[in-house]
Amino acid sequence: MNLGIHIQKLHPTNKNNLVIRVSDETEAHKLIDTVRNNDELNSLFTVDTPKLITKRVILTRVPSSYSDDQILKFISSELSCDVSVLSLKKLSKLQSPFYTYMLCLPEIYEQSILNKGRFLLDFHTIIIKKYIKITRCFNCQCFGHVSSNCKYLTICSKCSQSHHSKDCKSDVYCCINCKSLQDTNIDTSHCADSSLCSVFQRLMKEESSTPVFIRTGLTKEQVTTTSNMATNIVDAVSLAGSSVSLPSINGLRVQMLAYLLIMLVWNNRMNSPL
Repeated sequence: MNLGIHIQKLHPTNKNNLVIRVSDETEAHKLIDTVRNNDELNSLFTVDTPKLITKRVILTRVPSSYSDDQILKFISSELSCDVSVLSLKKLSKLQSPFYTYMLCLPEIYEQSILNKGRFLLDFHTIIIKKYIKITRCFNCQCFGHVSSNCKYLTICSKCSQSHHSKDCKSDVYCCINCKSLQDTNIDTSHCADSSLCSVFQRLMKEESSTPVFIRTGLTKEQVTTTSNMATNIVDAVSLAGSSVSLPSINGLRVQMLAYLLIMLVWNNRMNSPL
């Protein structure tokens, strides 16, 4: 059965809920309907998308000759919205002919501005991109934390050896994140800060996906264990090519969460493997 749902990521939250990230809002609504249309699942779990009020987009190649007020007035006229609901933050630090800005705006205007893709301001083209926050450590080059909190060895972003990037004398590029995947089919001949990094591309795909929250009524440990178990069961079935013995599962909530996740992960593997 093809549910038309492509899971990008599963992870528990600090409030013991489960987040399932899917490709877009259409798939998010399919997932919500899957849960709500099943009497047992619907009686145990509350499922919904997060209610985000403010969205962010990135504006690049904005002429430095324009003030923030001028830019905001121009954007408000393009979106037919009140200028008071918009705000700008300059991301560029150095003086240059063009700046990069972060634009904060109400959720109802996000898709409209992204669909435009660009603005023509006089004779200048301003590029519009979706804001996606991905953190990379400048010390070890890993994603998910910053250098001030890093507890790992220093790794060069250029050659992946144990020295600071500024001291690198190598002419050979090697991305430590792609190298750590130990997959011969993945290209490693680029810097760790390159957009060609396969780990970065996967994270971009995950962060640009649409989250669906499932309030499980379980502990974080139970949610994590059940998520891992569902993935392991589907992997085992895929490898064996036949049914496998299921582990004993205690508790109706855990059983039904496992049922839901096995169904979703199996659908994901069979119809759109990551």
